[in-house]
Amino acid sequence: MAKSRATQANAWTGFVSEPSTFPPVYGLPISGSHMAPEYTNGCVARIDRDAVYRAGDVVAVWYRPEVLKPGSAQAMFMRVVIMPSFGRVDFPYNDHPDSEVQSVVMLGSDDKPDTMLPVRCSWILAIHKAVGAVSREEMAL
Repeated sequence: MAKSRATQANAWTGFVSEPSTFPPVYGLPISGSHMAPEYTNGCVARIDRDAVYRAGDVVAVWYRPEVLKPGSAQAMFMRVVIMPSFGRVDFPYNDHPDSEVQSVVMLGSDDKPDTMLPVRCSWILAIHKAVGAVSREEMAL
């Protein structure tokens, strides 16, 4: 994964061991304007860990730390463009060891709608659906 893309779509620079242990709904701070106007730089996205995502949805993609370059973000905030050919994938995912075929999900951003980023499913720990931005009132609580 190119460092410039990880920086552009930076949502979280810390590392987590297992995103499946997150609360069912959590907040994720957004850095960058690649998903504006729905999610702007500095806003906090509400992420639903258990919501079903489909092509067209905005998601937090949590990468396995071992596939990232040092200093890269572990989570990217992107739009699902094309699901894997066999539909929804349970993460973490491992490709079949005897197959030469690798499952991918195609991701994109709203600021560059004609570009897609193919990401190997085996690189991903979790994909969680964004369900809106946290309001300023909620942030004050």
